[in-house]
Amino acid sequence: MGDTLFDLPPVREAKLVPVKAHQRRVTALKPTARKSDPPTSHIASKAVRARAPRDRDRVLAYLKEHGPATDFEIAEALGGQQTSLGVRRGELRRMGLVEATGERRASPSGSPAIVWRAT
Repeated sequence: MGDTLFDLPPVREAKLVPVKAHQRRVTALKPTARKSDPPTSHIASKAVRARAPRDRDRVLAYLKEHGPATDFEIAEALGGQQTSLGVRRGELRRMGLVEATGERRASPSGSPAIVWRAT
């Protein structure tokens, strides 16, 4: 550990299995609500399910066009919430389309945020 907050060990990435281009679209990632959840949770789940593919495409397009960025930078540029778009970016990472650069930048709170890039 170094002298500054940003001297952190690199982000450990899981080994990804190469996939063919036609397999990269995530169709099985469907946000769901439990049967015991209130009706509002089921409504929200349906809304996210409809929006998720488009948001994944927007995050990936942003990283390809603008280069590496944190979840906070992506959310600010796309006009979305960091938490929601971070989930979509995580799905892209699991698909092998996005990876951590090993770099960190300050988040709005000052804590280090992982910088991501399109693969």
